[in-house]
Amino acid sequence: MSMCHTIDGVIMDIQNKIDIVRKNGHEVWVSGGVSLDAIETLEDKMGIQLPILLKEFLLEFGALGIYDCFLSGISELDPLSLSGGNIYADTCFLREDYPNLGENLWVLQLNEDGAYCLDTAEKSSNGEFAIVSFESGNSKVVYNSFPEFLTGYFKPWIES
Repeated sequence: MSMCHTIDGVIMDIQNKIDIVRKNGHEVWVSGGVSLDAIETLEDKMGIQLPILLKEFLLEFGALGIYDCFLSGISELDPLSLSGGNIYADTCFLREDYPNLGENLWVLQLNEDGAYCLDTAEKSSNGEFAIVSFESGNSKVVYNSFPEFLTGYFKPWIES
């Protein structure tokens, strides 16, 4: 399977999941896709290149939320805006609360106990970063890739 089909398949899968969640009667917010320039600005600040499927998510959807459960992305014209819902802002806010949050951890989803974070310390052979659960200063790997994380994010809303 080519990377193009993988990207198209993942984007279609996300849209299908959003449609199912809405059909199940849940409120879904999507900020809207952002430009490649906005993504590159975020990458420059982070000092890394994002995995291709996360980039495609940002290009297509920007950021998203189901009720008050938000998936951080880029939801403003300025990817370094300190408004909530942005990877950069949510990471800055969490670092204020937890100064020991490693420079390699970037928030994908805040929660009441901490956050799910992209761990940029090491890329896997397929170009993905692991997703860790960061709670009370501790972190552990919970997903091996962004697509796996998305499956976990949508699961409770699809099964309800």
